[in-house]
Amino acid sequence: MRVAVVGASGYTGLELMRILLQHPHFEVVAATSEQRAGMPVGDAFPSLRGCQELVFEANDPSNLIGRIDFAFCALPHAASAPTVCALREANIPVADLSADFRLRDAAVYAEWYGDHPAPELIGTAVYGLPEFHRGDLEKAPLVAVPGCYPTSVLLPLVPFLRAGLIETEGLVVDAKSGVSGAGRSSDPKFLYAERDGNCEAYKVGYAHRHVPEMEQEASAAAGQGVKISFIPHLLPTTRGMATSVYARPRSGLSARAAREVLAEAYDGERFVRVLPEGETPSLATVRGSNFCDVAAFGAQRQPDPAVDARQSGQGRERPGGPMRQPDERLRRRNRPSRRSTGALAGSREFLPQRVSGRGACHSLQTVAAGPPTRPTPGDFQRPVGEAPRAPSKSTSAQGTLSQPFEGRGRVP
Repeated sequence: MRVAVVGASGYTGLELMRILLQHPHFEVVAATSEQRAGMPVGDAFPSLRGCQELVFEANDPSNLIGRIDFAFCALPHAASAPTVCALREANIPVADLSADFRLRDAAVYAEWYGDHPAPELIGTAVYGLPEFHRGDLEKAPLVAVPGCYPTSVLLPLVPFLRAGLIETEGLVVDAKSGVSGAGRSSDPKFLYAERDGNCEAYKVGYAHRHVPEMEQEASAAAGQGVKISFIPHLLPTTRGMATSVYARPRSGLSARAAREVLAEAYDGERFVRVLPEGETPSLATVRGSNFCDVAAFGAQRQPDPAVDARQSGQGRERPGGPMRQPDERLRRRNRPSRRSTGALAGSREFLPQRVSGRGACHSLQTVAAGPPTRPTPGDFQRPVGEAPRAPSKSTSAQGTLSQPFEGRGRVP
């Protein structure tokens, strides 16, 4: 499948490039960047040198018509919508990483982002969490890639809402993120000297733009309105997200029973790992992968349950998330069963990790890791924390890019 990455020089765009260049079923034929138009991709990002011969193009959707079968749009919100609209008018399916098409209510979008640049497309996108919308993603012409925080919250939380096991009021989310989620910013608070050894809350209460997205999807899962108290924090790390969700069970629910809820919900889901009873999620175990580790815990001294999760700020929920949509199309055409463990079913392993969640009817937690500021050559050879792999017969001077893809659960 021929694809383009629109806005390829940002953190999420760069992660998409790194993933796509290693994927056996995608060919990157165009990468756009307004700031770097005319510059070879390998000059802008030396870690990609020798992996491709692309030159950044200016963002002009008309130049992509006839050249691509699918587009990934990694532009900022508001800037993304006009490009997506032009691509859809040309019947090119799109996965959009911005917030422009996540919210289905125009009034809610206007409250948080201002007037929508393409109001005719509001409500037409499929929300891109394959675990919940796989069937719709297989044929979706437009996919709204979930935000990082919502991914880390919804994966451990939705199974309990769908089962009606927890109250829809009094939900509290304590989430911590690395700084890469803010993109390339000159804000002093993202300077190394400000972040090192520091952790602080920001946009507390109903002040973060991801809250309406969380409530929209949680309400759809519960079949009734859901309100969430959200407290985000900045961690002194580049990539990574740790999320704890606290909920009240409607009836007695032990940690073991809560774990079974998660195990049943994600049975057969290759990239959501329900951790063994008593084990807690860790950023290190999901860093650089597309896995979401979830677990559940019960509070012994109070009736409230909690779910814990860890996720990658620029990982599964962003570059990793959009990759799933064209993958679902390929899987539908080419594999014998939806949950096959073959190469196509493993497409998600080429994406940065998305979320790991720890959830029980008392506490749900999620951990994830975001993208590095700039990938290094070693990123293409093995994930952080893993011992070097023995070279395969197909290994060449370009390293992992020429190695077989079977059974790889990590991404560079």
